[in-house]
Amino acid sequence: GPLQRRMAQCYLSVGELSECRAALMAAVVSLHGEKDHKAYEELGEADFRSRYWRQRKLHSLNAFWRNAQGKGQKAKAAQPPGRDGAAAKRKEKPSPHLELAIAYELLAQVSMQEHCPEQAGYCAMRALDIGKSLPTITPVVGRAYASLMLVESASEKSSSWMVARYKRKALETCEKLNELGQLSYTLHAAGVHDAGQARWASAQDNLGQAAAYAAKLKDMRQWEESVCHQAHMEFYHGRFALSKDLYAQALQPAQKRGDNQIEMR
Repeated sequence: GPLQRRMAQCYLSVGELSECRAALMAAVVSLHGEKDHKAYEELGEADFRSRYWRQRKLHSLNAFWRNAQGKGQKAKAAQPPGRDGAAAKRKEKPSPHLELAIAYELLAQVSMQEHCPEQAGYCAMRALDIGKSLPTITPVVGRAYASLMLVESASEKSSSWMVARYKRKALETCEKLNELGQLSYTLHAAGVHDAGQARWASAQDNLGQAAAYAAKLKDMRQWEESVCHQAHMEFYHGRFALSKDLYAQALQPAQKRGDNQIEMR
């Protein structure tokens, strides 16, 4: 399970969605998230829509129960500096439940890129519910909120209140964890949503910040994603030379890495 999930992240980093999906499904089944790989793949968007709404209701009930019991999550304490802290961090392994939550959240990202919003919603909600059941809050919770924000904004019956709620929850998680990688992904998702709503100034600001944080962390895939969306916006506004320059900037590291998905943009 954990090894397959890590392999899936490697595939996703170079845009190999089919291989990524296969590895994630193997991980999810191995970690007992789904009973059967074949049965899952045979589900249609209508089936996932039903599962998504059931999962939303279940999450609301679980959240109510945790609040009633006073079982709020705490941000995980940072490891102390120095060799001992570094060694402890290396030895620490994610729990099976955390591995499953991460696998579901990655599957939500893949589903969105494959234009399967109902499946993405189901996977993101599964990731959120599992992540919220853990004793300490982790980055997967914030990423799940960010993915749900994109799912909700792409829905035919999109609720602006729900989109704003997911965005707020994602950013609140970033603040609690003080995690730049999580913040970069969340700002990117917010920028994509703002662009879809023609809030150009906000979209440019969020995507610019996302790209800056990703560059600082040397997360080239995330940086390329944000820069490509900036290039899209410049193209729509008729600034073709600037758009071409941004695409060229994103293309250079993608070609070195052999990322066909970024190259095709």
